[in-house]
Amino acid sequence: MKNLMTDDKARLKKWAEAVKIFCNLFWGPTIENCRELQMGSLQLMMSVSLEKEEVQSLTDQLKQIVMSYPSPDALQEELESVYIRQFINDQGGIQTPLYHSSYGEGNQISNELLMGNPLQEMNERFAEIGLSVMDGIHEPADHISLELEYLFYLLQQGAETGDSGYIEGAVDFSRNFMLPWIKQLSGRLNSPPDKIFYPIIVEMLVLLLEEVAGDDLIP
Repeated sequence: MKNLMTDDKARLKKWAEAVKIFCNLFWGPTIENCRELQMGSLQLMMSVSLEKEEVQSLTDQLKQIVMSYPSPDALQEELESVYIRQFINDQGGIQTPLYHSSYGEGNQISNELLMGNPLQEMNERFAEIGLSVMDGIHEPADHISLELEYLFYLLQQGAETGDSGYIEGAVDFSRNFMLPWIKQLSGRLNSPPDKIFYPIIVEMLVLLLEEVAGDDLIP
């Protein structure tokens, strides 16, 4: 493990900030997030954390979508409806659940997979670092936002301490645990006009995880 330079620590911090944004967005739309989206601050923070050419096009699309609504309240109302239909409850069943355990081999999704191996692994990961699911959150530990909370912790600790264990953990977690199922999630998202927001968000998350997974901070 090479010594972390100031620029390396700054990159870890930027990734951690972006991960936290995605974490909050996948809990569902809030008036605060909608306000910041219309101001462009969240898009800016996400884009500066990534060095991929695709990001500018995605942030431009995102800006066009959120600015098509007259106010943060109108944006929140629409996104709440989309979020429920996309991830929580829709006629014919949910095609894109936000639980890692729902995603099996060959792009299969089944309720029978819920509470499976990914959930058990996340419970063990949280226990190993002395963290537990926060009070008031009634979701299993393999919910996308809780997995992102764990990744945030690894990146933040890596930036603050320079400890190779945290950094290697973040790279491995992104590469081998999150990316496979998040790519499945991205591939299953359909894109009619009223649902285009979340496909863009998930695509940007994939780019971020790929950047962390391909990191050159470790051999």
